[in-house]
Amino acid sequence: MRGRALVNPGPYPDDGQLGATYLGSRVWTFDYPRRQLRTEAGDWRPDPSAHRAPLGFQTDAHGKVVQHFPRIVVRIGGEPLNMLLDTGATAHPSASGKAATGIETVHGFGVTSYITTSTLERWHQAHPAWTMVEDGDDLMAPRFKARLIEVPAVEIAGWSVGPVWFTERPDQAFHGMMASLMDASPEGAIGANVLARFSMTIDYPHATAWFRCAGDCTAAARTRD
Repeated sequence: MRGRALVNPGPYPDDGQLGATYLGSRVWTFDYPRRQLRTEAGDWRPDPSAHRAPLGFQTDAHGKVVQHFPRIVVRIGGEPLNMLLDTGATAHPSASGKAATGIETVHGFGVTSYITTSTLERWHQAHPAWTMVEDGDDLMAPRFKARLIEVPAVEIAGWSVGPVWFTERPDQAFHGMMASLMDASPEGAIGANVLARFSMTIDYPHATAWFRCAGDCTAAARTRD
């Protein structure tokens, strides 16, 4: 498969990343419990216990996918939210953030999920009992010191998991940059601190994800939006 390799000068602790364009033509399983990423054969079928979640992709006027950044709808605090499905969402917790969350890190880096400033502030006003940590993550420091907020549960693909910590990101990061690459403006991203509970298969050609619970998740009650 042909593709471009981009140089990333950032502080991240990996050797590189598989991007959306590379992933977007196949069926991939992110098996977090087994620490495996594999491409599935053409006759792949989902496990009967897996829950289906439709994904949104940006398309052109003819319905052809032009950007492979998947949008997934989750529910938090009873509210449906458009989110980027982001297997690479990265944390660099500050001392206070690590003490509050207990996040595991390697060379200071860990995993997280993201939420916009405006939604974080709305959550904090509506749910003052939800724990918030000032200056909890310094990945974007000194230009932006992110707060953390803990939500009691996230509903994703008919599963409920929680509690889950979210790392603040400026509104423009999602309402601007990511919105330009997706089919609808997201409010943040769902990362591996949620996804680690699952063996997740993303069927890019059919715009569908399948989530098989591997532990620490329960079937969510059915709701109507």
